[in-house]
Amino acid sequence: MIKNFRKSIVCGKFYPPHMGHHALIDKAVNASEEVIVLICWRADETIPLEVRVKCLQEEHPTVKIISIPCIPEDNDSVGWGKYTLDVLGFIPDAVFSSEDYGELYAKSMGATHIMVDHDRKMFPISGTIIRENPLKYFDYLSPTMRSYYAVRIVIVGAESTGTTTLAKALSKYYNTVCVPEYGRTYAEWKYSKPGRKWFIDEFKHIAEEQNKLEDLYARNANRVLICDTDSFATAVWCWRYCNNIPESLLNIGRNRNQFYILTMDDIPFVQDDENLRDGEHIRHEMMKKFNNMLLQYDKIMIDVKRSHEERMDSAIKFIDNILENSWVK
Repeated sequence: MIKNFRKSIVCGKFYPPHMGHHALIDKAVNASEEVIVLICWRADETIPLEVRVKCLQEEHPTVKIISIPCIPEDNDSVGWGKYTLDVLGFIPDAVFSSEDYGELYAKSMGATHIMVDHDRKMFPISGTIIRENPLKYFDYLSPTMRSYYAVRIVIVGAESTGTTTLAKALSKYYNTVCVPEYGRTYAEWKYSKPGRKWFIDEFKHIAEEQNKLEDLYARNANRVLICDTDSFATAVWCWRYCNNIPESLLNIGRNRNQFYILTMDDIPFVQDDENLRDGEHIRHEMMKKFNNMLLQYDKIMIDVKRSHEERMDSAIKFIDNILENSWVK
C-alpha cells in the first residue's frame, strides 16, 4: 500500500474514545508511514487519562500516543498549532480530523489537513453524547471502554443460598455475561491436596484473580455485568477461614463495586457434589457478616428471599432501577 504521508497526527480529547475516533485514526494509519496520537487532558475530567490511553493503545497498536495537558483554549487553533510543534519538535506532514478547526490548526503548522467524516455519517456519535448516557450508546464503544462503563451487579451470600443460580439466571435475562467464582476453582484444587488449612495470602491471590476475571468479562458485557461474587466478598470468606480481614486484602476490593444483591438463607441447604461446603450451621452467621460488611462500607444493596421467581423479580427491579438512574460515571 502506498502511503501518502510520512508523519501524521491525530489530536483530540478522546473523552471517551469511540468508534468515530477509531475510524479516524485508522484512516490516518492507512495513509501514513507513522501516526502520532495526541491525547489532550484536563485535571477535572471524569474519565481517567490512563483508561483512554489504554483503549487507544489496544485498538491502534502501531501508533505512538502522547498525552498533553490542555494549555491553550479550545478555540485557539493557532495556539494549539504552536503548542503541538513544541511537543513534537517537528512539522507533521498531515493532520487528520473531523472538526472545522482542523483546517486552521493544520495550516498554522504548515501541514496538510485531511477531513474525515465531518458530518458524522459513518458514526453519528460524539464524546459529549456518550458521556451524557454511555449505556444508550454502548455499541459505539470498544471493549476497554465497555469494561469501564458496564454496570456491575454482584451476587453474594452464604453457601447454598442460590447465588450462582441467581447470577446465571440474571445474566441470561439481560443477555450478558456472568463472571464465575474463581475462589470455587481454587478451593477445588486446594482440597484435592493434603490438608485444608487456609492462609491469608491465598485469599489475597483469590481476590486479585477475581478482579482480573471480572475486568476480562466486562469487556464483553451487554451494558450490565453480573458477578457471581467479587473481591470484596472474598474478604468475608477470609474472615470465615482465617478469623481476620487484613487491610491489605480489604483494599483489593472495597472500592471496586457499588451494587450488591444478597441471597438469604431461607432455602434448604444442599451439599455440593465435591462436598466442599461447610454445612448449614454456618450459613446464618455468614449471611449476617455479608450484610454487616455491605452496610459498613455503604454499598447499595438489596436482599432477596423465598422462591427463585420472587428473587428474580426483586433482583430485576433493583437492576432496572440502577440502569435507568445511575449510568453517569
